[in-house]
Amino acid sequence: MQLKSIVRGLIRRDIKADQGSTMVIVLMASLIATVSTMAIAMQAHNSYVNSSRQSMAKRAREAAESGLAILVESLNQDYPEWLVSNYNGSGSWSRRDSGGTGCRTEITGQPITSGISSQQINGTRGQYRLKSFEFDGTSYYGGRGRFVVEGEVVSKDNQKLAAAQVIQEMTIIAKSCNSLPGSPDESESIWPGLFMQNIGDYDRTEVKLKNSKPAQPAAVLCTSKEEDCRSSSRPWKSSYPPWDDVKFQPEITLPETPTPPAGLRATRIKPARCTAARGRREQSDTVYRIPEDVPAASKKQDADGTWHVYASDISMTGRSGCETKLKISKGPIRLYVSGNVNLAPHGRLDTSSVNHAADFMLLGTKPRLSGRCRQRLNTKQPLGTKSNPAKAFIWMPSGCVKFQFTKTDPHYLEGAIWGQQYDATGAGSYDKNYVDISVPEGLPSLIFQRLGVSFGVGQREYVAQGILSWRSHGR
Repeated sequence: MQLKSIVRGLIRRDIKADQGSTMVIVLMASLIATVSTMAIAMQAHNSYVNSSRQSMAKRAREAAESGLAILVESLNQDYPEWLVSNYNGSGSWSRRDSGGTGCRTEITGQPITSGISSQQINGTRGQYRLKSFEFDGTSYYGGRGRFVVEGEVVSKDNQKLAAAQVIQEMTIIAKSCNSLPGSPDESESIWPGLFMQNIGDYDRTEVKLKNSKPAQPAAVLCTSKEEDCRSSSRPWKSSYPPWDDVKFQPEITLPETPTPPAGLRATRIKPARCTAARGRREQSDTVYRIPEDVPAASKKQDADGTWHVYASDISMTGRSGCETKLKISKGPIRLYVSGNVNLAPHGRLDTSSVNHAADFMLLGTKPRLSGRCRQRLNTKQPLGTKSNPAKAFIWMPSGCVKFQFTKTDPHYLEGAIWGQQYDATGAGSYDKNYVDISVPEGLPSLIFQRLGVSFGVGQREYVAQGILSWRSHGR
């Protein structure tokens, strides 16, 4: 009996132990199932949140891209003048005075730099704003523009849900009015090789682009109205350009009057005529070199190597077989003149040592007064030759520039002439002679860089075209 009782007790204890183990196993299984369910739920939630964030970030970037496209289209279509003006992201976007009049005479409004770029989705909307625009280049040839546009996704109550920036660089093309980008009639042709308030006798003057084949006219610009520009009734005999291509801009902003550096004293440049020794036939030319032969008080050299020379007047005359030469020997040189310039027969301007027309500037210092010539530049001596033209940029705000034909050679000038009035005339027997003015490549840009924005004269418009670089990032 006692043995049976012991056996029963052991059996009951084993049964209880088995029941306890089973309960532990059930509890552990339930716990594992609960944790797994929570992990799956959290993973699903995180996936949803990340997907939502990615979707919002994508929408913000798309808002920026869409806004940039809207802005560029608006600039190209309605506000091309702003493509050469910087914008810092605050206030209004002011149009820079690029030195020219542009192609439009009346400009109203300005570009809209922000707006809605996408429709509402689940109560949210996409919007954009221009953070900044930087232009790197010149108004002659354009350059590159860097747009930074921010896109946002906002809620109904204007809470920002996501933001992104798009940074895009584009080519800014300067082109002739009413022409397509890349047309062959742009480049220097929009910058005047001859720029006058009035044009008098225009016998056989050609203004064209250097090395253009076939020959291409450069611009001739008159700051008077068409009916007031010509002061002569003689026929217009030039095909470069024909009269129909002359531009009239009575409201154009004129460049500033050149001013010599402070402290320079004007000197008279009038070399003595060369003479032959008595009893000898040989004669040697007289050469006046600039800047070497200029008195120290009338010349100054900048740190960049540019010489500034100040003359009261210049008079050159020689005799047959014995020329008097004004030789520009070291450049760049800016020759300021407060009086007249006279190149009589056998008085020659020698620019054979000048590399480019922008390296020799002849600058009149008298400010322009309406209808008056306060300075004169007269040349009877043929200016340069076909193989070795004179190289110069001539700017005389109140100067009357006159070329007189001779029995010998035509006048050849590589550069440009800007002034008050232009005349080129001669007797009928000299009808084979002419004035050839060729505008070399790079002259507009060099003059712009050296003399400033006011020399950006000429009609032009701009277009943003071609993506140079693109990137985006979230915020």
